[in-house]
Amino acid sequence: MVYEYFANFNGLLKAYIAGKDSWVAYFQSLELPEHPATEELKNCFIKMLQDQFRYFHQDTEMQKLVHWQVSEYNPLMRATCENREREGTRLLDMVDGHFRNSGISLKAVLALLVGGIYFNVLHDSAGVGTMAGIDIRNQKDFDQMLKTIGQVIEWAFQAAELANSKN
Repeated sequence: MVYEYFANFNGLLKAYIAGKDSWVAYFQSLELPEHPATEELKNCFIKMLQDQFRYFHQDTEMQKLVHWQVSEYNPLMRATCENREREGTRLLDMVDGHFRNSGISLKAVLALLVGGIYFNVLHDSAGVGTMAGIDIRNQKDFDQMLKTIGQVIEWAFQAAELANSKN
């Protein structure tokens, strides 16, 4: 049956990964105007990363896929990452003008946040305890993480605006 529908095991795996990976579907579901305002983009990034934290925290299969992605090279996982990057670049290009010449890298901020989301959730799922005193199994701590994701992105946008106002 696998061969009939997917040609081979890699075809099955590719279909499975595409079905589990939330990023591409999420990017496609975004409803932004053709030329969104900076505030709309900021709110989009906040919502996107908060949603990623929620999704990744509750989906153990996606946790395993990300663990696999970061622990060994696989052409299928690499292709999935490149797909995410293409979609993410489209959004980052829209906000580039706000950060240009500010000395603030939204790309670096988002990379650190996504990496932090992945690490905190994987750390939690391994049952190895708290991270910096935060236990994301505790709803109060989980909510604090969501709030902080928003604050960090907000700070990046504010810092770029301040830097650009001085130029």
